[in-house]
Amino acid sequence: MANELTDRNAAEVGAGGPAGTPPASSAVPAIERSDDELVRELHELGRQFSPPQYGDASADARWFDQCIGTPTFEPYRGSFVAVLNEAVVGHGPNPLQLQLDVARERNVHPHRLIIEYVPRAEF
Repeated sequence: MANELTDRNAAEVGAGGPAGTPPASSAVPAIERSDDELVRELHELGRQFSPPQYGDASADARWFDQCIGTPTFEPYRGSFVAVLNEAVVGHGPNPLQLQLDVARERNVHPHRLIIEYVPRAEF
């Protein structure tokens, strides 16, 4: 089941639709790999870009913190989300796979993305 979720959700990226609509899928389904393999791939991908400047993702982190309790995040409960430019650009069950897939799709340094877990229920 986890692999099915990875195939369906982890590679989903895009500008997203109306509020509450998950981004449309445009990437090839991911192959399940170990965390060590994913970390190596993230490191190699990061070497292709200049590292982000300190504070580049601050606006995205603030946006996430302000919006986490809103209907925008309802479709993502129980999964990880990738945030870039104050928008959800992907979601999935594995944060490393999500970070790798979205960084490749968006052609950005992996550390430029904010990857956060959206709890199943609000506390």
